[in-house]
Amino acid sequence: MKLGFSTIGCPSWNLDEMIAFTKATGYEGIEIRFVRGGVNLWEMEEFQPETLPATREKLEQNGIEVISIDTSVRFVSKAPEDIDKQLEMVRHNVNIASALGAPYIRVFGGPIPKERTREQTLECIISGLNQTVELAGQQGVTVLLETHDHFSTGEQVMPILDHVKGLHILWDILHSYRHGEAFAETYRLIGDRIKHVHIKDASVFSPAGFDYKMIGEGKIPVADAVEVLRSHGYSGYLNFEWEKGWHPEIEEPEIALPHYVTAMKKILGQ
Repeated sequence: MKLGFSTIGCPSWNLDEMIAFTKATGYEGIEIRFVRGGVNLWEMEEFQPETLPATREKLEQNGIEVISIDTSVRFVSKAPEDIDKQLEMVRHNVNIASALGAPYIRVFGGPIPKERTREQTLECIISGLNQTVELAGQQGVTVLLETHDHFSTGEQVMPILDHVKGLHILWDILHSYRHGEAFAETYRLIGDRIKHVHIKDASVFSPAGFDYKMIGEGKIPVADAVEVLRSHGYSGYLNFEWEKGWHPEIEEPEIALPHYVTAMKKILGQ
């Protein structure tokens, strides 16, 4: 298994800073969420159609794999203008992923609006994600649904997977665990669709929320999740999603990101 991180953990860094850090700390790949304080990559100079080849070359020359382009795409509204907006974000991010050689884009199921039932929301999600998978597939990109929000467990995402052929899973181990689903049960239900994994730790967690702790400083049995993956032959990335971009009060990337490599190498027995 390989170690990577999401750039949400270093939201203000530019691409050169990310590359230098990745090479210096033993990470093999990154998933891109923030760059220079922003998340709309398609508006940035280094992700334009004419500049993307040079951006890819820079990353490849430094031996860094772009694992995923992380989006906030979610289909919880049935309003045509909202659906069109989400699909436009899909197109932008699929273009970037394809140009950078990233195999995945990340999407969400999304929280269920208070005024709608789960069944009504599922209809919108399934329709939108079927369109997303089709658009991404045209450029050889796989869509990953993250276990998150009201779709955090294997049980909760199965109705989506049953109706969206070609959709796969980004398993965030914290979210499934804090909603009461054991790691082995999550893998039993959706393990055949897991392509990528987010690792987090927390000392206080429940379906209502959680805090942020560096790996090994909380109460999430991260090693148990890794063992479930190892026992089933998972060989992909274990990525650190340190949500500094949304929570500026947590530890700085210069502290948290190197700590992850050290902690995970111990867990992996390296």
